[in-house]
Amino acid sequence: MPVTIALAQRLLPHRTALASGLMLGGAWGIAAIGPPIAQLLINTLGLTPAFAITAALLAVAGLMSLALPSKLLSRVSPH
Repeated sequence: MPVTIALAQRLLPHRTALASGLMLGGAWGIAAIGPPIAQLLINTLGLTPAFAITAALLAVAGLMSLALPSKLLSRVSPH
């Protein structure tokens, strides 16, 4: 999670507190609502389809990360 907060702060350099709050709030929100949604999917569709849906969502998130600016992801040397 610290990496995502740092990336968000780089995206909003003049609003770092807002960036941190959004990332932490989003993470806690997903952590709170994810298990009940997963349980609903498992009860409705079964275990294998629920895992397939979760994997598809993870793949979409990975593809979305490719849209991040490359300069944001580059490591800056302290020297």
